[in-house]
Amino acid sequence: MARMAWRSDVRMVAIPTCPLCHRRIDVAAVVNAADAGQGASDFWGRPGHRWLQCERHGAWVHISVRMASGAIEHRLAYLAPRAWPDAVPQLVLL
Repeated sequence: MARMAWRSDVRMVAIPTCPLCHRRIDVAAVVNAADAGQGASDFWGRPGHRWLQCERHGAWVHISVRMASGAIEHRLAYLAPRAWPDAVPQLVLL
């Protein structure tokens, strides 16, 4: 797993596999839904270097990200409806 400097609106969580396709997840986080996939970031990667794998609309997104080394990481983002810390009690793992 890559070591990253996370922004305050991204919180790491432990999710071993994608809830839909059951593929191993390298990095998982709870993110602010309003920021999901916007531009380049440590979690989302760069535009053109990330691909949607599967999703549950409005709940989570599974993406693959091509790292600078050429390796592919699978990431899962749980989409929080509002900013931290208010999102924590609302999170429901599906």
